[in-house]
Amino acid sequence: MAEWGALAREIVVRVVVLLEWDRKTTGVLRLVSKRWREAIDGACPLLEFSGATDDALRMCARFHAVKTLDCGKRRSPPYSAVTDDGLRAAVSSCTTLTALDLSGCGMATAKGLWVVSKLTNLVTLKLHQVKLTGDGLRAVASLPWLTDLDLSRYDRAVSCLTGLISLSLSGDDDLTDEDLQATSSLCALRSLKIHRRSRVERLPVLSTFTVLTSLQLICEQLVDDGFRAISRCTTLTELSLYGCKKLNDSALREMSNLTALTSLQLCGCLSLGTQGLRAVGQLRMLTSLGLRACVGVSDEALQSVSNCTALTWLDLCRCWNSVTDRGLQAVSNCTALTWLDLSQCDKMTDEGLRILTNSCTALTWLNLSREQAWSTYYEPGVCYGNCYLKPSQVTMEGLRAVSNLLALTSLDLSGCNNVNAEGLRVVSSLPALTSLDLSGCNNVNAEGLRAVSMLALTSLDLSHCSNLTNEGLRAVSGCTALTHLDVGYCRNITGDGLRAVSSLPTLTSLHIHGLAKVMSDEVQALRCRRPQVAVEGLDAPLSVNYGGLLSETPTATD
Repeated sequence: MAEWGALAREIVVRVVVLLEWDRKTTGVLRLVSKRWREAIDGACPLLEFSGATDDALRMCARFHAVKTLDCGKRRSPPYSAVTDDGLRAAVSSCTTLTALDLSGCGMATAKGLWVVSKLTNLVTLKLHQVKLTGDGLRAVASLPWLTDLDLSRYDRAVSCLTGLISLSLSGDDDLTDEDLQATSSLCALRSLKIHRRSRVERLPVLSTFTVLTSLQLICEQLVDDGFRAISRCTTLTELSLYGCKKLNDSALREMSNLTALTSLQLCGCLSLGTQGLRAVGQLRMLTSLGLRACVGVSDEALQSVSNCTALTWLDLCRCWNSVTDRGLQAVSNCTALTWLDLSQCDKMTDEGLRILTNSCTALTWLNLSREQAWSTYYEPGVCYGNCYLKPSQVTMEGLRAVSNLLALTSLDLSGCNNVNAEGLRVVSSLPALTSLDLSGCNNVNAEGLRAVSMLALTSLDLSHCSNLTNEGLRAVSGCTALTHLDVGYCRNITGDGLRAVSSLPTLTSLHIHGLAKVMSDEVQALRCRRPQVAVEGLDAPLSVNYGGLLSETPTATD
C-alpha cells in the first residue's frame, strides 16, 4: 500500500478523470493515502453540499480547482446556514468558479454578493430564496461573463444585466407585466422562466426578446393577449405553460404557427379541449409533448397528436377518464417514442397496452403507476386539487405485453396492487431493465424479489410496500449492481433487514424514512460500517459530494 501511495499525483488524477469521477472508485482511491486524497481533492471539478454551513465552506481550500460549487439546500426549512462569512471563505479558495448555486442560502446579504462579484469567471449563478436588494443585484451585474441567473425575488435592477442569456424568476407572486417590462433591455435573452404564480397577464415584453428560444411560465392569470404575445415568438423551440387556466382552444390554435417548436408542455391547462389539441398535430417538428393533468385530452385529440411522428417523449399522466385504449392505439403510431408516462390513466386496459407495446418497441422509460387514495398533487408551484383514483386495470396480461419491450431500462409500477410474485417473474424477463419502482405495491414479497434480483438493477424503490419483510430485503441483497434503494415506510422492516442490504457492494444511496422498528443506533452502525453510503432518513448528517459523485461526512482534519 505504501508503494501505491507514492504514485505520482498526476497519475492518480488521470485515473479518476478517465473513470469520470465514479463515486465508489473515487471514494476508495481517497482512502489509499493522504497524498492521493490531496491530489484528488485538488483536481475535483464539482463540489456539492447538502445542509452547508460556514465551517463546511471553509474546507473549500482543499478544492482549489473546483469549477462548480453547489451550496444550496432546496428542501423545506431549515435551509442552508451559509452566511456572508462562509461565502467569503469559499470565494477566496475557489477563484476559478464558473457556476455557483446559493439556492436556499437565505442568510446571505448584499455584502456576500459583493464578495461573489470577485469571481470574474462566473457564468451561472442561482439565488433562489436569497433575499436580494438592488445593491445585491448591482454586485451581480458587475460579473463580466454572467449569462445564467436564477432569482427568487425580482428587482428592476436586473435590467442592467444586459449580457444575460437565461433568466429564471422562481418565487415572486407579485410579479406584474409592468415589472417584466424593465427586462426589455435584455436583448440577448434566449431563455425566460417564471416559476411561480404571478400577476402577469399580457406579456408585452416578449416583443423585445427577438432571439428567445425557450419560455416557461406558471401564470394562472394569463389572458388571450398574453397567449397572442407568445404566438408571435416564432423563434421559440421550447414552450412550457403550467396551470394556465385560461388557455383555451382558440388560443392554442393561434400557437400552431410556432412551427420551430420541438418541445411543448401544457401541464394543468384545464380549459383545453379536442379542437385546440388538434392544432398540436400541425407541429411536425415536436419531439417532446406534455399534456399532464389536461383533463380535456380525448381519444380524438390523440388521433391528431399521432401526426407528430417525430415524438420521442410523451406525458399523459393524470388524464383521468379521457384517454382509453382507442387513444393508446393512436399513440402507437408514434413509433419513435422512447419515454411515455401513462400513470393514472383510469381507462387504460391490458388490451391498450398490448396494442401500444407491439408498435412502440423503442420505449426505454415507461410509467404505469397508480395512486390509491386521495391525492393532492403539484406541478412547480401549482396545486390542481384532490381526486380519488381507481385501482389499476393493468393485470398479468398487461405485464406480459410490457415484457415485449426489450429496450426498456426504467419501469414504474408504483401503486399497482395487481403486481405480485408472478408479475415480477414476468418483469424479470426485461433484459435491459436497470430502474424499477414498486412503491405502494402491497403484494410484493420475497419470492417476487428473488426473481427481479436476477436483473442488473441499479435503482429499486420499495417504499410503502406494507407487506415487505426482512426476508424480502434478504432477497434484494442479490441485486449486486444496486446503487439506490428506497425502503421507506415499510412497517415490517427491522435492523436485521437493513443489515441484509448493507452488504450490497455498489450501494451509494439508501432511503429509510419512517421505519418505526429501526433504532437510531442501528442506523448509526450502518453509517459507520458503510461510510460511502448516503443514508437518508431519521437524522441525516451533512453530506458532501466530491466531483458531484462521492458522498461522505467530512471532518476538519480530513
